Amino acid sequence: MEKRRIYVFDDLCNGCRNCEMACSFANFKEFHPRKSKIKVSRVIYAGLNYPIVDCDGQCPAGTPQCVAFCPTGCLTFVTRNQAAKMKQDLVMKREIQPVFKFIAPWKWAYPWRPWPK
Repeated sequence: MEKRRIYVFDDLCNGCRNCEMACSFANFKEFHPRKSKIKVSRVIYAGLNYPIVDCDGQCPAGTPQCVAFCPTGCLTFVTRNQAAKMKQDLVMKREIQPVFKFIAPWKWAYPWRPWPK
């Protein structure tokens, strides 16, 4: 049985920092990003956000709350093989619609994130 862990698709991160708030609340019962086990760093010259995870995915609430509250699907809690398949699916989706992140992202479902009903 392969161990599940948190994988980051940093090119999908929009910098909302929901993951920081969810992690700090799940672990410490307060909204305090400095106590979070995940940090979102902004690289100005590249125009990207990079979530840095310092966690093994063991959350008091069961599934990692940072993954549950990530609106873009940037964070996933899967095995290595599943993460590789997800990355491959993302590359294929981008070939079909290369700008789905920038133009109306709510119209283009991320391959692993089901739409709410």
